[in-house]
Amino acid sequence: MRLSEHDTDNHSITVIPEHMDDLYTLYNLIMIGDRVSSKTSRRIKRDEGGSDTGKRTQVFMIIKTEQTEFHGFGDIIRVRGKIVEASDSNITIGSYHTIKIELFKSIIIQKKQPWSDYDLKNIEGAIVGQTTGIVIVALDDQSATIARVGSHATKIILEIDPSIPRKSGDVKQHQMGMNEFFKTLSNFLLEKVSEHIADQIIIGGPGFTREEYLDYCKLNYPKLIPKIQFTATQSAGRPGIRELVLHHLPEHLEEAKEASLQANLIKSFFDELGMNTGKVAYSKQVYQAAEMGAVETLLVLDMLMRGSVDQRNKIIDLINLVNENRGRVKIISTMQESSELLENFGGIVALLRFKTNFN
Repeated sequence: MRLSEHDTDNHSITVIPEHMDDLYTLYNLIMIGDRVSSKTSRRIKRDEGGSDTGKRTQVFMIIKTEQTEFHGFGDIIRVRGKIVEASDSNITIGSYHTIKIELFKSIIIQKKQPWSDYDLKNIEGAIVGQTTGIVIVALDDQSATIARVGSHATKIILEIDPSIPRKSGDVKQHQMGMNEFFKTLSNFLLEKVSEHIADQIIIGGPGFTREEYLDYCKLNYPKLIPKIQFTATQSAGRPGIRELVLHHLPEHLEEAKEASLQANLIKSFFDELGMNTGKVAYSKQVYQAAEMGAVETLLVLDMLMRGSVDQRNKIIDLINLVNENRGRVKIISTMQESSELLENFGGIVALLRFKTNFN
């Protein structure tokens, strides 16, 4: 991400996202009530001699945020709110508009109050060089589940569930079905390679389907071979994706390190909880543990950071307290497959330095 300007007087920053993880960072920074400014397109109706042309026009617009949406696969954040200012006088102030935040598009975010040190550190952390696009595939003879891996987001982007005749029946029909299945998978992966989303592809799964797919690629899609690394997993489907993230991502890639770290920290929490060691805390217990200096690692679901300003400030105070006591803090992306397990525990949990009893 590029930081073009930080206007401390107006509490605004101008940034240009360059990678999927930059969009994720911005998604967690834009709050309800923030003013978001950018060039955007809008259908503007003008009365020209009694006719209404309604042409879509490029304009510069400022909206007051009421809602944000981010779908990692689409590489777009949608920010919806009421129009505060617009460069075209034909646009009705106070009407609703959605600004799309896209890669390589300049965006201005203005807050009511000065930017917090926590948020500025997140922006600084996003100002990094080129990342490697990683796509992982959990494959067996019945399905292929494909996900895109970033530092903060593992996003399922396609699930292929072909109807393949059983091998025990018509062998020829079975092989034709498998070839069509492999063709669909290969064409999709080639598309992601051409879009620079899949610089590296990791394919895992149980059984011999991986080897069959490798043979198919050698014969029909040789250009894919240098991009693919094959590995064995116990499961296919979404469990296979979780297994790949936990155990099979390349350790030298930063986004792989972060994705694996988040998944393993969640696993550690549930392992400690299951063994009843007394070295975990969740919900209100976390705040008590932080006051005692007992928190070794704090895990916070990112969706809580997108709540109300009061809730966000309360969590930032908790984060600062943990940092002061030399604890570690990880914001867990709800786009990580295993993050859903934390929601039942209030979205805030902690691994503790020592056994703690809570009142």
